[in-house]
Amino acid sequence: MRALAAALITPVAMLGWLQNHLLYFPTSRLLGNPESIGLAYESVYLQTADAVRIHGWFIPADSSQAGRASSGNGIQDGVARDGAARDGATRDGVARDGAAQDSMTRDGVAQDITSQDGTARNNTARDSNSENTTSAATSTSTVLFFHGNAGNISDRLDTISIFHRLGLNTFLIDYRGFGNSEGSPDEAGTYADAEAAWRYLVLDRGIDKDSLVFFGRSLGGGVAAFLASRHRPRAMVLESTFTSCPDLASDLYPLIPRSLISIGYDNLSRVAQLGRGPESSGGNDEAGGSGVKQEDDPGGQRREHQERRKHQEHQLHKEHGVPLLIVHSRDDELIPIAHGRRLFEAAPEPKHFLEISGTHGDGFYTSGEQYIEGLRDFFQRYL
Repeated sequence: MRALAAALITPVAMLGWLQNHLLYFPTSRLLGNPESIGLAYESVYLQTADAVRIHGWFIPADSSQAGRASSGNGIQDGVARDGAARDGATRDGVARDGAAQDSMTRDGVAQDITSQDGTARNNTARDSNSENTTSAATSTSTVLFFHGNAGNISDRLDTISIFHRLGLNTFLIDYRGFGNSEGSPDEAGTYADAEAAWRYLVLDRGIDKDSLVFFGRSLGGGVAAFLASRHRPRAMVLESTFTSCPDLASDLYPLIPRSLISIGYDNLSRVAQLGRGPESSGGNDEAGGSGVKQEDDPGGQRREHQERRKHQEHQLHKEHGVPLLIVHSRDDELIPIAHGRRLFEAAPEPKHFLEISGTHGDGFYTSGEQYIEGLRDFFQRYL
């Protein structure tokens, strides 16, 4: 989010077009694809309502269900290289939005977040029968993932690997101007891109809209929150997300008038209304509950207990909001954890806060299994 900071302190950046230029840092070259980590996938092109062509990847939980695996822009020797402008990358010494940094590197080689011994394992596939794969859901749900403000989807292979490990389908897009997507990014454009992604999954692919999980990281949290205000998801995860751009500007540079900040991403207001939007009533609501920790219950009794609890949570969810998980690092130097706390406090039940460690750009990586287990606990309860 240093790019956002630059937009806030540069006098001429008060013009909307220049704020956009200083906030979004896309790269066009794809440095890898899911085949690089042993996963089949489909390369998808969509057209938005305003006639912009955007690109994404669909990675099924069961790789054998992939319609076609595009060759994409492969990478040498099967090892993902970290050459793109990641969310935590720097340009001219200015740190960018560090929310994702999914292709964290050591000595230039991408490391899989799930590695225990520090060695690269990003070329090892984890299918649904793998010893290292523990499904988060009894039936397959689909994660619609929105990344941060820099790079492109090829910098998110580690995150794809995590979702696959958790037994979830994954669909992620590049916003307009990122990767193979056409156009130029702005706030309204990211919202239109998200809407196109949702319509593709539900209308074109025929995926049950009540099985969708919206997942936004940093800037992507604002995109996910917007989409949830229009289409109720099964659950939502916001990671390293700010309450709004003007709020963040006030924290970082209190002398800058809020009225001069043209970029909004009003996440706080949208989270407060979570589950009360156009699809907040009727038969679309699923799941519910208030915590995420799963208690031990041996043998067949555990399965019966889970089913009973899911039924109870289903009823609670109809009366309350969308299950929400806020993930934030106490060490986040760009978006203070106070933003995550405020989002959590504003949200209706059911909700949960997962506090991790590490900087804005590497919290999910630094936290390792704590991060993965936190996601698994949440998904097991609500999906």
